[in-house]
Amino acid sequence: MIKVSHEMPLCLLKNGTEKKVNAYFYALVHLFEDHQDYYQYTVDQIKEGREVILDNSAYELHGKPFDTEGFVKWIRKIGEDTNRASERRLVFVIPDEFDEMEATYQRAESFLEDYPDLPGKAMVVCQGKTIYELMLIFKKYSHLQGVRKIGINFMSLAYTDFVEKSRGPDIEQWLARSMGRKFFIEFLYHSGLLHGRVIHLLGSSLPDEFRYYTIEHPKLGDFIDSLDTSAPIIHGMFSNSLYDSESKLFQKKSSEKLAEHLLDPVSVDQLVRILHNTEVFRIHNGL
Repeated sequence: MIKVSHEMPLCLLKNGTEKKVNAYFYALVHLFEDHQDYYQYTVDQIKEGREVILDNSAYELHGKPFDTEGFVKWIRKIGEDTNRASERRLVFVIPDEFDEMEATYQRAESFLEDYPDLPGKAMVVCQGKTIYELMLIFKKYSHLQGVRKIGINFMSLAYTDFVEKSRGPDIEQWLARSMGRKFFIEFLYHSGLLHGRVIHLLGSSLPDEFRYYTIEHPKLGDFIDSLDTSAPIIHGMFSNSLYDSESKLFQKKSSEKLAEHLLDPVSVDQLVRILHNTEVFRIHNGL
């Protein structure tokens, strides 16, 4: 079963909704400095025995990852504040650069060489401008020591470029990204590259994408350990409509980023929609 986590406002962390809904906690490092409660919640989850994935916030920072030295500082602090329980329960996403294969791989290689003793396990991210570059970096990661998971992002230039060439330039961008990631993962499977790898799907372009890996092509889901997406939460907060697996509502992408609404209050009506959406999300996607 693929583990699912949805980023949520701080109030839903404090009232227990996050634990109720999520299989693990997905944390964004750039929020630690200004939000002590958010950092402490991250520490508490590790101390309570939950898995935590610590993202480098590249998406939230518009394609540029959090400062590497600052990122390492927070990882070490988490280790200290959890009495190194994070060695078993923390997965940190090594800083990557959108669509840049060489720069991203060099960052990952240098990071693992420079910081071999961090209290946690490393996730690396596939980046590239073409499907070939994504495949190449995935293959190189497979031989890189110290990698726990390989992350596959949701909005690579490679996806849209590939789909536009095969389907035409008029295809909607979010749909192109969803189709492109499906193709890439299918390609990895048929190339034999998925075998023995632990995969994490970083975010979503469309919230109905994941049924492709569980219901439509379940052989692929066997290689996917976890995924994260704030889509059902954002939809519940900013739309009065509810997810419905039979309608096109489920095939839309909001431009809102959850990190920008970390301190937003959540009304009773919003909470009802959020809980409904997360349940329909799982049912529709076979999660």
